[in-house]
Amino acid sequence: MKMKLYVTTIMELSIILFFSLNIYCVLSLKHDQLTNYEKLYEMGMEAYKKGKWSECSSLFSSAVKDYHFYHNTLIDCRMKCYKNDTSSILFDTILEKGNCLRHCKKKLLGLRAEEETSYAIQLKFEDRNPYNYMSFCFYKDEKYKEAASAAFTYYVSHQDDERITESVHYYRGLSGIENLDFVDLERKLYQSLYIKGLNAYNVGDWEEASSLFERSLQDYFREEERCRFGCEKGFVHGMFPDFINAIADHYVAVLVCKQKCLKKLATFGMDEVKDYVLEHFNYLQYAYYQSGKFEEAFEAIANFLLFKSTDEMLNNKKYYITTLGHSPNSFKPTPDIWGNQIDTGQASRKENVAMFESIGMRLKSEGKDLNGEDRFVADSFIREDQCQTLTDLAMLVSENEDLEMSLRLLLRAHVLMSSYVAAYFSRSGLRVADITLVCRHGGEQATKAYLTDNTEGTGEFYFMGHDGDVQSKVEPECGKLVGFTGESHHGVSPAWDQERCALVLTLSEYRPKAQGLDDAKKFLQKLDSNRNKGFPDSDTTDILNQFYSQGVKITQKDDELLGKERFVADDLSTPVECDQLIAIAKLAEKGRISPSSLRLLLDVSENARLLVERYLRLPRPLYFDYTHLVCRTAIPGAEGELSLSHPVHADNCVIQDDGSCIRDPLAYTQRSYSAVLYLNDDFEGGEFFFAHKNKSEQISVSPVCGRLVAFNAGEFHGVKAVTSGQRCAIAMWFTHDPNFQEVARLHASRRIDKLFKPGDKMSEQSESESQMEGAILNHEESLTDDPVSSVSEDKSDLRKPLKPDEQLTYPDMSDSSHSDAHSDSTLSDHAKGLPDDLSEKAESHDEL
Repeated sequence: MKMKLYVTTIMELSIILFFSLNIYCVLSLKHDQLTNYEKLYEMGMEAYKKGKWSECSSLFSSAVKDYHFYHNTLIDCRMKCYKNDTSSILFDTILEKGNCLRHCKKKLLGLRAEEETSYAIQLKFEDRNPYNYMSFCFYKDEKYKEAASAAFTYYVSHQDDERITESVHYYRGLSGIENLDFVDLERKLYQSLYIKGLNAYNVGDWEEASSLFERSLQDYFREEERCRFGCEKGFVHGMFPDFINAIADHYVAVLVCKQKCLKKLATFGMDEVKDYVLEHFNYLQYAYYQSGKFEEAFEAIANFLLFKSTDEMLNNKKYYITTLGHSPNSFKPTPDIWGNQIDTGQASRKENVAMFESIGMRLKSEGKDLNGEDRFVADSFIREDQCQTLTDLAMLVSENEDLEMSLRLLLRAHVLMSSYVAAYFSRSGLRVADITLVCRHGGEQATKAYLTDNTEGTGEFYFMGHDGDVQSKVEPECGKLVGFTGESHHGVSPAWDQERCALVLTLSEYRPKAQGLDDAKKFLQKLDSNRNKGFPDSDTTDILNQFYSQGVKITQKDDELLGKERFVADDLSTPVECDQLIAIAKLAEKGRISPSSLRLLLDVSENARLLVERYLRLPRPLYFDYTHLVCRTAIPGAEGELSLSHPVHADNCVIQDDGSCIRDPLAYTQRSYSAVLYLNDDFEGGEFFFAHKNKSEQISVSPVCGRLVAFNAGEFHGVKAVTSGQRCAIAMWFTHDPNFQEVARLHASRRIDKLFKPGDKMSEQSESESQMEGAILNHEESLTDDPVSSVSEDKSDLRKPLKPDEQLTYPDMSDSSHSDAHSDSTLSDHAKGLPDDLSEKAESHDEL
């Protein structure tokens, strides 16, 4: 059976969901013709003139991304088409390449394939002009780190511009801005590797230096080839020459451009590194010698002498032969130096999706592993309980509430899938053109992918070659994602014994967005709106009085805890309940707990949620995002970072060095409030504490059985390490967004409701005979333990950045207080080799 995602009335959902989520994505790489970099640049300039700073920086950033996307796509097409010569006849080859190029551009760029951008605009991007305006817009928007990075990127190639030089000096003097924040956003990988290699070489780390120089050289050859293909562009004649003259003029222009590639790639900022390639071999031969790798040293010397004969290198060769007794025949250059390259495309794709590992997703195989290009397999996108929720919806066996939760989970899953695919293929602007939930029975014709575990080894998804031969297979498994472009031939084995289900997405930058998604979102928004109108459904004061009558006491409030939306409540659980919950924690490690124990856990944590919701008098209902019953054991001799069980962090954002907290999409931004219910106090250490913006302790709370600490999820907090004994607690994260309700909890609650009638108690015998799978799974918090910047400088003499088009009156900077702060790292250091930590930052500036 196969149905498209569609919503007609409030509860009439025609949706197919799958049992083990093995997700298939077809990628159509076409770009929206309405957002090319020239138009984005013009829009950015308009926003700049109107003082719309946030819009201005966003538009210039998008323009730069689109510029690189467009030109990299053109180069990719040229490389693909020019390397596939199938005809020995010159004219046929030209026509064949032209046809290939036309189709490639049309496929990847859509209507943009034949677009023209002005030469003046191209020069602006080559000159890094957007960064000039971008830095000022970031500055006015008070995003100083982004402003520093953009300003430095422009400064690198405009060191004679006094205005931008003074701007960089200004940012260097700001508190919270460090060397790491001055990133050249246009720096290539080979440049960063070369700089790192110099640093390793200078400190005598020979193994690391040789490895970095090798990688730098390999990536340089790749960039050099791409530079040459980039020269195969259009040519403006400026007149109407004869046919043969037009060809000659264009051909000469291409040759001149290609000749400039060597100098262009060897230029760091405004300075050219003389004999850039040869310098690699020079450094390599000595690093190899120091590492005892004589054979590699011989090859490096031979490579150097292949291009240039110097007395120094000839003497090195003579030393090996006459002093160390090696044969002259040992000195042979690397075969095909310029063609001996590494395909760094796969490596960069791995880096693109590495950020998803923080939430458990893993790239399992790609490219050559699957015997093809533009293919990958990843797993752990959703858990078993979430697979079951989608399964229930697919089989249409659930109650209406279950269908609603499944639909919410489906929408979350498709967003996560789309984000992962977009990151892997480095394609922004992808939209879901089609979404389908499909289940297949044994014997049906299967076409695409899966959603069920395959225990029988049948029903595999497979990739095929153009000849129809199977190249690689992928076993169905819950949470597995298979992604590929539309060019990859594929199929599904029709012979399986069990039902196989999958969520199938087609992503495109060209096709319109699937209408069913908006219908589903509107349906859920209407449900949420109706619920919020009726909230709260009971009197908050009465509920709080019920808590107080049962012995619950609010022992510390906002002002006593030195913050807002914080409180401590005692006696939310009894000593007997605490002991039972601790026992549950130990049983849960084996994956099985009794229904009555699970009910206790659900009831106690629900009381905590209700108390947080009502005591803080929240305007919208709170839902469980995650529940974590856990015991922590003492770490003997814990010191330094180990003295904290959980370093200072926030639960819905990533703390920055300047004390701000960025709501990163992978930092659980859906979380609104957090709470910890402690179950014992027979241990030492383990105190919870709130923290200042600089991560120092503000106020601490000691654990006691039944004590609840609740707070806004954005509050900075940490937990000290247990130094003796074992601390047990229930950690809870709540959200206002019903789309992120804890699925495992909903499953557990409904299964318990079927076992227990209101007021019923289960006998001890039935408890032992009716154990069920543990539904509350272990989950580690997302933490950040970045060091806090201690920079605090007097910036009273520093001039604020001027507009890019504003005249500069340059003052005498000789007595400026900021000049001493970074005396060991001048701005021109990038031409000689930045500190290793700075070059490391330059390589990863685009990571989340």
